[in-house]
Amino acid sequence: MKISNNHKTPLALPDGTEIIPGSPATVPNWPAIKKNAVVQAWLAANILSESEDDTEPFLLGTFNLPDSILLIEGGDSVTRDDVVQHAFKASALSLKDWNSLDEVDREARISASLDALKAEAAAAAQAVIDAKVADDQKKVDLIAKLEAGGIKHDKRWGVDKLQAALDEAEKSKTGS
Repeated sequence: MKISNNHKTPLALPDGTEIIPGSPATVPNWPAIKKNAVVQAWLAANILSESEDDTEPFLLGTFNLPDSILLIEGGDSVTRDDVVQHAFKASALSLKDWNSLDEVDREARISASLDALKAEAAAAAQAVIDAKVADDQKKVDLIAKLEAGGIKHDKRWGVDKLQAALDEAEKSKTGS
């Protein structure tokens, strides 16, 4: 338990612990000291205040993975901590429950999470490749249509400009 002195001068607790103003101190035997009548009065007058220890519980992870993990060749990488966080969130367990898992179960969940992250990265990379292939095919199709119609164009043009040239030529033919 951390105890803060809200007074202007240092205060000595019955066990001899001195608490300096503005500097919270850890008082290990606080439950016993708190029962003292003087300490009770200081708490009631807000001369002393209690706060939980600021040592936050930590998330147990793994050391069976390297610090940095490549998800796909030539692609993104993640840290070991990212994988552990992903596994923890996917588990929907509380921090206490996660940390109380036996090591084999926790390692299996972390491994499954890494597999899921790799699959997501591979799917995203494949989607980019598929979009590029589709865009390239559309460009080839537009160039073929423009050439078949004898419409002036430049092969370096993008899909939008090629489509605009085709639309303009069709407008001219229909007279609209």
